[in-house]
Amino acid sequence: MLVLEYVERGSGTLRLGGAVFTPQAGDVYIIPPWSDHSYASSASHPWVKHWFNLGGALPMALLEAYGIAGVWHFRHAYECGAIIKKSIEILRLLPPEKQLRFMEFQVHRIIRSLAAFKPQPADDETDNIPARLRDFLHSHLYKPMPDLAAIAREARRSPAQTIRIFRQATGMTPYHYLLDQKMRAAGNLLFTSDAPVGEIARRLGFQDEYYFSRLFRRIMGRSPRIFREQLNEACETRMFPLR
Repeated sequence: MLVLEYVERGSGTLRLGGAVFTPQAGDVYIIPPWSDHSYASSASHPWVKHWFNLGGALPMALLEAYGIAGVWHFRHAYECGAIIKKSIEILRLLPPEKQLRFMEFQVHRIIRSLAAFKPQPADDETDNIPARLRDFLHSHLYKPMPDLAAIAREARRSPAQTIRIFRQATGMTPYHYLLDQKMRAAGNLLFTSDAPVGEIARRLGFQDEYYFSRLFRRIMGRSPRIFREQLNEACETRMFPLR
């Protein structure tokens, strides 16, 4: 069986064959069938995880088709993690006759999401800067927005150079990249939890719920309340049609 795990909180160590990984909050990792592996959660920051055990040939075939076979650790795979978590919640509510069809659809969706996190090789120090900045920015996903001076220190470049290098790699400034990631994380939380909008805003580092809602509407095209209602309605009417 292939094991697919999403780390919601905490950290730990995964040994897979001769490789050692350190999955932490926001990461997804895969344990392939019949592999020599072991893992241990951190004693001070234990893992909170969600996982599937997947049998059959479909998961490995999809990993091959999307070009990520052999990639077992995906950092900051928040979107995929939200799909995994929500899938488990819904699976528990479905009647047995609908579970297989649902999982066939979701496994494809999960692996397609993981394909967006396929690691890219870095040729030199400049190529490493966008990746390093993405890691730094993602570490602030659930913290207040860092200022440009802090971002530039992480890049070891001037503020103007930092913006130019990051924009060339991503098409966005560091500020707008992190803001976009925060709004996507907010969308995931709206979909996968019943937390009030104010609580979600605070989790993402915004003290002003109304300012957060205005930003969410500007980036996501609708208010947090409407976004949650429309996603839940779409889930009920399109993903699980009645027979």
